[in-house]
Amino acid sequence: MNIEKEKKYVLKNGTDKTAREMFNSVIERFNLTSPKFINNMDVYYDKNNILDAYGINIRKRIVKGELVYTVKRPTKEKIITERREENFSTLEEALQFAIKEWNIPIKDISELLEISTQREKYQLEIGKNVLEVCFDLFTPRVGICEFEEQEMIEFELKKGDTKVFDEIAKIMSEFPYLEESNFSKKEISMAVIRAKTKINPFKNSQQPNNEEIKQFFIGKDERLAELRDLDTKKKELNNLREKLGPLSRPLVVTLSGTPRAGKTTTIDSLYEFFKKSGINTKRLEEPAGLIYATLKNREEKEKLLKDRVGFVDKQYSLGNDYINNNLNGSDLILCDRGIIDTFIWYDMYYQLGMVSRERYLEFLKKLKDQKNYIDYFYGLYADETEAMKRDYLSSISIEERSTMSTDNVIRYNASLLRTLPKIEDYTDQSKVIDTSSLEILSPSIQIANEVIDTIKNLYLKR
Repeated sequence: MNIEKEKKYVLKNGTDKTAREMFNSVIERFNLTSPKFINNMDVYYDKNNILDAYGINIRKRIVKGELVYTVKRPTKEKIITERREENFSTLEEALQFAIKEWNIPIKDISELLEISTQREKYQLEIGKNVLEVCFDLFTPRVGICEFEEQEMIEFELKKGDTKVFDEIAKIMSEFPYLEESNFSKKEISMAVIRAKTKINPFKNSQQPNNEEIKQFFIGKDERLAELRDLDTKKKELNNLREKLGPLSRPLVVTLSGTPRAGKTTTIDSLYEFFKKSGINTKRLEEPAGLIYATLKNREEKEKLLKDRVGFVDKQYSLGNDYINNNLNGSDLILCDRGIIDTFIWYDMYYQLGMVSRERYLEFLKKLKDQKNYIDYFYGLYADETEAMKRDYLSSISIEERSTMSTDNVIRYNASLLRTLPKIEDYTDQSKVIDTSSLEILSPSIQIANEVIDTIKNLYLKR
């Protein structure tokens, strides 16, 4: 059992100081040096606010590549916060511990909110006392809703006497814009969210039972069977991940294809599905979008697009670094277009006479580059008639298109199909899925099944 002993400080309401100004002042006052920078993503659980009523937190966090479920509960009501802390490898073990330890009337729990934290950590020695000082910027989220960033300073006693907190309180009183807080990041986050919404985002409605779910799928028995099969696979994969830990080599899945072929819907669905399966999943944005985000004005964009082939070169370089920088701690990476898409554009520009054969063949050599990950590519295809139909039906504009034109769709599709054999030679799996006559979620289900089977086989081969 671990007992945390800490004091916390936050900015007073109404102050004109920023969190960074406050942090810098305290760092300078205590002469803190050699920081460690940590990013945490915490998921908190509850059901009908029962854990909250008992003052209990159950939290999920990835620590050194492993999922850790932590149960925390205050042990004393006083100015110095003391919390009992126990760690478990599964959510079920954490919940059963809480039920047994405190006789809580609860059978199951679900995700309550997420808190992402950027932490700057220092060690502080005062006499014989050793403390860990953490400067936290944290952002609460409920579902897809993100709320404003909050700040906190924590002084946690690692060795010594709690009387040192009196000395810390005296020093911290020199900062008139700071105040002590007995609230945790979770409690602060819940207060912020409740103040910003007229509904209760933490309300846990009754989960529909099997019969009610069937009613949602009347006339769609085949789809319900597909989703139930996927749900079973997801639970099996979750169990494997909890027993065996992270994959030794991540799987990188790139989704590209015809505009309006369903790529965004598919990648969104896959990200949500695998994130909830216990697999450490990252979604990487389209390299072109990352480049556009660095531009200051229209003139810079026009200058960039004057050399469209050079722009594709930049996308490849950035996308390649983007993947490699996210491999650590990842089991699955979902790439929006990513680096494989650049070979399709190079082919199209080559066919249009915008790039020489020598430059085109030189770029194709990049397909042979060594990769330290498993590489999957899915090209979602829609014929030009269906792509244009979807574009008009998803927009409130009916004027003639320029970029999203029939000719451009035809050109891209031709390059996609022409480039696929080359991609197949240098990836672990590559295929085109024709979505022209498919329901919107069909590609997501197909890809989810294939990816989940691949990951399961990787575990079973260990």
